[in-house]
Amino acid sequence: MRRCAVAGLLLLCAACASAGATRVEWTRAQQAQVDAIGAALAAGDLLAARAQFEALAPSSTQRARAAELEQRIAARELEPFEPAFAELSSALRAGDDELARSILVYATARGPRGAALEIAERFAQRLEARARVARLELALVEAASSAPESVKLELVVRNAGDERVELRAPGAALDQRVVGLTPDGVEQRRGQRLFVDALDRLVLAGGETRRVSLGRFPAPLAGYIALRGDWRLSAATGLVRIDGLELEASELKIAPLERSRLDPRLPSTPIEPQSLVDYVRRGAPSMPSFLERAVRIAPERRAEALDLLAPALLERPQLELVRAAPVLRWLSGESVGDGFGEDAQRWRAWLEARLAPPPERASSSPLELPQELEGERPNTTRASVERR
Repeated sequence: MRRCAVAGLLLLCAACASAGATRVEWTRAQQAQVDAIGAALAAGDLLAARAQFEALAPSSTQRARAAELEQRIAARELEPFEPAFAELSSALRAGDDELARSILVYATARGPRGAALEIAERFAQRLEARARVARLELALVEAASSAPESVKLELVVRNAGDERVELRAPGAALDQRVVGLTPDGVEQRRGQRLFVDALDRLVLAGGETRRVSLGRFPAPLAGYIALRGDWRLSAATGLVRIDGLELEASELKIAPLERSRLDPRLPSTPIEPQSLVDYVRRGAPSMPSFLERAVRIAPERRAEALDLLAPALLERPQLELVRAAPVLRWLSGESVGDGFGEDAQRWRAWLEARLAPPPERASSSPLELPQELEGERPNTTRASVERR
């Protein structure tokens, strides 16, 4: 008896599910409108097709059928603009807002309608929001402190615009990486990620500057010839609101911070990159002296030092290239964990690639656009659009 009851219940559930999945057909009047929409699409009259759809008035049980029909209309509305929207999305991802605006002007001049107009308006709002938020300057800085073996970290936020800005981004990620270098070239690395609310519930009036403490980080120099710390702050979630516009907090640009501490017995004056190169050409006989010169290169001149150092090292024997690995890692930021250990061939290839001329970039035009749409889709009230 129990088995029969269970079987009957299962059959009843299946019947209900089947009934719920059944789509209600169009009424005779609606079918005439649907036929008119099909005829308008076939004739390329998208304006008439959209007007007929807006007058269709589907019931709640006809929503699935209406969504499929709108998908057909939206696909045709989007088709002429897919290449422009794809290129526009690429420009936004690359941070080239000027190119994105020029593409948007080109697209809107062609008179987008329906789904295409909705996407164009979204792009315009996003560009406007980015332009407003660009007036918000954020940077990590080291605050004054009486403790020499620590770094007191602060976030400085300056609103250079006139509008009120509100940040709502809880749980921003603060990444710290510390590299310690011993006099004999041994590296010790450590890192951590903290989650902070420095970007949450932060409101700035026009022209206002705020400083937010992020804590104190130890920087003990015992046993090291140099110690370097890097801090980066990023928001994965949340919003920035400004003058009625919203932008994802993940698009905020926050200047990172790098700070170095040298053994107090070393001279504090930076040296010229050429002096490091001259030492290499003499065979770099002393590892401590080699490292002392490397860590005294100013951070903003490390790339210059590497450019000068590359041809000098490539002239030297393999053994000297291996000995130079700690210096190269300090100047370049590469790590043993990324495969840049004591492998002379790896470093030789890396140096040769650095000296190679950059590849020529193919000329492109906003009119030479890809054929796939990778841009944004209409909102969730519209059917997502896929070409069939």
